[in-house]
Amino acid sequence: MSSEIFQERCSHWSSIYVAAILAYLGNLQLELYFSSLWPYLQEIDKTTTETFLGILISAWGFGGLISSPIFGYLSHRTSNIKPLLYLGFSIMFFGNLVYVFTGIVPYGKKYLILVTRFTTGFGLSYVSLLRAYAVAASTPSDRSKAIAYITGGSTLGSLSGPALQLIFTPLGPIGYQIIGDLHFNIYTGPAILACAVNIIAYFLIFFAFKQKNVGIIDDDVMKEKGVDLPPYNKMAVFICYLTVFCHYYVTNVLAVFNSPIVMAIFNLTNAQVVKFTALSEFGRCLVAFIIYAMYMKFDFAKKLNSRKVSFYSLIGYLTYYLITYSWPFLTGRLHIYSNNGMWIF
Repeated sequence: MSSEIFQERCSHWSSIYVAAILAYLGNLQLELYFSSLWPYLQEIDKTTTETFLGILISAWGFGGLISSPIFGYLSHRTSNIKPLLYLGFSIMFFGNLVYVFTGIVPYGKKYLILVTRFTTGFGLSYVSLLRAYAVAASTPSDRSKAIAYITGGSTLGSLSGPALQLIFTPLGPIGYQIIGDLHFNIYTGPAILACAVNIIAYFLIFFAFKQKNVGIIDDDVMKEKGVDLPPYNKMAVFICYLTVFCHYYVTNVLAVFNSPIVMAIFNLTNAQVVKFTALSEFGRCLVAFIIYAMYMKFDFAKKLNSRKVSFYSLIGYLTYYLITYSWPFLTGRLHIYSNNGMWIF
C-alpha cells in the first residue's frame, strides 16, 4: 500500500542537490586546515605533545557526539531543518573565527584551539540532518542515490580541503601582516577561507534550499490508506553503528599520527609537513570521491550487496594494519628525528 502512495510522488532533486552542496561546504572546513594543525601547534606552543593532539582530534568527535542527538531531537520536533542549518554553520563560523585569532592570544593558545575543534565538531552535526533529509526528500526507489549525493558532497569537501590548503603553503608561517601580530599565512589563511565559506552557506540556505518531505507518509494518510509500518531492526541498526564506528576510528587514528610521524621520520619543516600531509589527504579523499561518484553514476547501491561491500571494506582496514605494522621479523632500522637529535630503533 505504501508503494502505491509513493508512485504518485517524485523525489525533490533540487533541494537534494543543494543539501549535497551544503554537505560539501561543511566537510571542506573540517579538512581545510587539518594538515596544518600539528605544525601550527608547534609554532604557537612548544609544550604541545602528541597526546594533546589526540585530545584535539577527539574534541571534534565529542562535539558531534553531544550535538547530533540534540539536532536530531529538534529537527523531529519542529519538522524544519533550516534553522538548525543556520545554527550549525554559525557555530562553525565562530570556531573558525576564534582559530584565526588564536596566534595573537597571550595565554592558553592550545586550549583555545581545543575549543575551536570542539565547536567545529558541534556545528558539523548538521550534516547528519542532511543525510536524513535525503531520505525525507526522496522516494524509496531513489533513496540510495539521494543519500549517495549527500555522502559524495561530504567526500568532495574532504577532497577539496587539502587541495585548498596547498594554495596557502607558499605563504609560509609569516605571510602578510593584517594588523599587529595577526598575519594572513599558511595557518590562518585556511581558517579565514572557512569563515567565508560559512557566509556563502548562509546565502545558499536562504535563497536556494526549499525543504520538501515527499518521502514521508503523514499519520493521517497512513490511517486513511491502512499503512502499518513494521518496527525497525534494532540489531541491524546496531551493526551499522558499529561499522561506522570502525570507519571513523581508523580515519581519526591516522589523522592523529599522520603529521607527527611524517615530521619525525622524514625530518621535515613545519611548512613541508603541511604540504605533504595535505597531498596525502588529497589522495585519500580523491579515491573515496571516485568510489562515491561511481556509486552515483552507476547506481551501485542497487546492483551491489551493501552487506558484502561493508564486509570487504572492513577487511581492507585490517589488511592495511597488518601490512604497515612494525613486525619484529622485519629487517632494517627506523630513524626518528627530534629536537634532541636522531634516534635509531
